[in-house]
Amino acid sequence: MWMDDVELVVSSLALKASIVLFYGSQCLNLDLLLKKAQREKITLFGISANM
Repeated sequence: MWMDDVELVVSSLALKASIVLFYGSQCLNLDLLLKKAQREKITLFGISANM
């Protein structure tokens, strides 16, 4: 996790936002991630640039 990521998590929690963290390769589990985003009603979904 980069320092910017830590700031994002902390500021999101300060705003009482829900956070979903996924550790692993999104290339192998992209369908799983998209289903999770839909199920949890995630409004902002970001993945790494290597996707």
